[in-house]
Amino acid sequence: MILSRIGQYKKAKANLRLSKAEKEKLVQEYAHLVKLTAFRLMAKLPKEDFLDDLISCGNIGLLEALESFNPEFNIKFESFAKFRIRGAMLDELRHRDWIPRSIRSQLRKIDDLHKRLACQLDHLPDDREMAAALELSIDEYYDMMTYLQPAGFVSYEDLVGSRADQRSVLDYLEDRKSAHPDLELQLKEVRHSIIHALEKLTQDEQVVMALYYYEGLTFKEIGSVLKVSESRISQIHARALLRLNLKLKVLKDQIDDLDELQEGE
Repeated sequence: MILSRIGQYKKAKANLRLSKAEKEKLVQEYAHLVKLTAFRLMAKLPKEDFLDDLISCGNIGLLEALESFNPEFNIKFESFAKFRIRGAMLDELRHRDWIPRSIRSQLRKIDDLHKRLACQLDHLPDDREMAAALELSIDEYYDMMTYLQPAGFVSYEDLVGSRADQRSVLDYLEDRKSAHPDLELQLKEVRHSIIHALEKLTQDEQVVMALYYYEGLTFKEIGSVLKVSESRISQIHARALLRLNLKLKVLKDQIDDLDELQEGE
């Protein structure tokens, strides 16, 4: 089986590559993931024809997934590929600077409000506190969050990485070792901070994040498991990303610094 061969290459750490024919076969096998992801993103974007470009970027993301997949991650290849595909597409959209000024303004407003309330209340504001500060009902707040979420507070690639050579936030949940005691201590501190940030999520947010990022379920599938609507799962996911935003922004700076230090080991 071709996927098991990928695992053998990784385990042996050999300088081997999939043949062109093998890559083409796997790209064809998972082409539906690229198209599905592109169509889902297009549904949330301004009416502009990005589809062909998104599919092209998604194919690149799929190839990167084939190169970097390791069965020891204990995750299905399809789930891993989805992350890389979407990350590649989001990279392209960010380079295009597609987000309208009105949405950028709203994103800044919410982000600033979230920081201000966190300082005033001495805790991360919950949904009702955010809604009250914005003079919105809780339902209106959820609708707004669902609308703004595709523009991104915390991005998929920040969480899971979008390139074969990019280390993600979630990568640091592993108990990493370093040859340098000081660096190892910093790694442990980052890991503790990530776990602490995730533990601050509500129970339903933790479940949705786990099922979506680790199990690779769609919002519809998660809704079926939890017996709520797909739109409700989308709202919970958007809310979780907002809660994580402030902490992960700081952590990404730390992680970038750690990556530079580790490259010098």
